[in-house]
Amino acid sequence: MRLDKNKKLAIFITIFTIILLAGLTYTYFAVSVSNDNNEKFQTETATMSLKFDDNDNGISANLNLGESIVKKFTLENTGTVDAYGKINWVDLVNTYTSNSLTWTLEQSTTEDGTYTSVGSGKVPTSSTATTAVLKNGLLVPVSTTYYYKLTITLNNLDINQSSDINANMHSKFNLQPGTLSGADK
Repeated sequence: MRLDKNKKLAIFITIFTIILLAGLTYTYFAVSVSNDNNEKFQTETATMSLKFDDNDNGISANLNLGESIVKKFTLENTGTVDAYGKINWVDLVNTYTSNSLTWTLEQSTTEDGTYTSVGSGKVPTSSTATTAVLKNGLLVPVSTTYYYKLTITLNNLDINQSSDINANMHSKFNLQPGTLSGADK
């Protein structure tokens, strides 16, 4: 009978220890991956982070013809090798007329410096949340921070855009490891 009490006590202590360790591991993991609306990726030798000037990884717009909205952010490489990043539209909804919203991405080495275009295109149209690549192959050398401006513009097309009066666009952004495109290799 004493052996049964010892077995029960040992089982109880073992289960309690496992639960305690699982809780501590979860707490550490939850604290380690907290985001503060900034995205970060790390490989074995490269660490790159995406930080938004307004501390919000999203954008939302109800634009009139000819209007634009600007989103500013930085990409920083604190790793030991040059890194390529890919920025994605995440949960993108764009109910504007197809091809009427365009984007331009500009880069600078300083916040107040001269910005040069690194890409442009049409904002994908979707009435349901979708994910799409905004820009792949953004090179950030070791110990470097680049400043970016993403400008989204509602263009006046030579078609009926009356549905754009009640349209909207919203998206979040994330950062993933990127690659060079075939033309850039």
